[in-house]
Amino acid sequence: MAGRSEDPLVTMEAILARDQRTTAHHRVSERRPDRSAGPAPAPAPRTQTCARNRRTDFVAVTGCDPTLARRSPVSGIRGIAACSNSNTWLRLGSLLVTLLVVSVRGAPTMTLEDRRLSSPPKWVNPCGLAAEDFDGDLDVVQLRDEQLLTQVVVQAKTALMHAQLFRDDYIKRTFNIDFADLHSTWKDNHYDWLPGPKEIPKQLGEQLDKEFLGKLELDTALLDAYEYMQRYAVGLEQIVWDQEDHRLEFRKQFKDTEFKLRTSFRLSLQVLCELQVALVERGVTPRPDVTRDAMSSEYRAMSESATYRNLRDWLIFRDYMNGLEYVVQVFEHLRRGLES
Repeated sequence: MAGRSEDPLVTMEAILARDQRTTAHHRVSERRPDRSAGPAPAPAPRTQTCARNRRTDFVAVTGCDPTLARRSPVSGIRGIAACSNSNTWLRLGSLLVTLLVVSVRGAPTMTLEDRRLSSPPKWVNPCGLAAEDFDGDLDVVQLRDEQLLTQVVVQAKTALMHAQLFRDDYIKRTFNIDFADLHSTWKDNHYDWLPGPKEIPKQLGEQLDKEFLGKLELDTALLDAYEYMQRYAVGLEQIVWDQEDHRLEFRKQFKDTEFKLRTSFRLSLQVLCELQVALVERGVTPRPDVTRDAMSSEYRAMSESATYRNLRDWLIFRDYMNGLEYVVQVFEHLRRGLES
């Protein structure tokens, strides 16, 4: 409709859905009666019925037909033994089922937090690559390093743009101040389990020093960025969980916040996927994956207090944005070096 303005975040979602790159290409006896003797006398109907019913019941319960067993060309004894074995296995199977039911009933019920913490982390193998992709034996067209870095930069810029569009509204709703005041107040506070000034020598909104950029090597930079983005993903996941659990009085606002934070989390995984593809295509052995243990229970427990939780979430979200700026600046610098 003419004159209607679009929500930039909704537009971003549409662009993301359109441009998302798939990495799937980088990769499941009874004897017969004697006819000469004449027909055998037929048994009484009731006896026939009872015998048939008993046989039917036996077959239904044991899965073994004793009539067919006696027809076995090997031996009637072997056939009967097979039926006996079927009965034995049936009893053993029933016992096993009973034991399993008792075990399940006696097992302690997992809490929501336990189920969350035991679920597979989304930042481990974010592209979902198969084992043969890591072996590097697939006959596929390999991308040039410049193309790999371009894709990393594009995904990081997309994620950063989304975070920036969401940032100011998020801060205003949560802290009732603007971004500049909040950032200046807490800019020197960092969590030791997230990349700090040693790993990323810049603050949000700043540029990396040329001397630092000049010392970078591509493979090491890829490994570092992959680890840093995994650490941010640990924190973003907890923020999303908290948003699911703590709606407070502003249910719609918190639902919007949860959706946008989920989008940020998903975008961070797409940046990780591009970094993973670059590492695989260059044959670089990755470091051990970052686990949820990186964020200790001390920091997760902050969700019980709105004040501490809000500040914790801001420090994580701020450092995540700073990490995206780092990825963009580092790999644009390295790409320019390859192109020159």
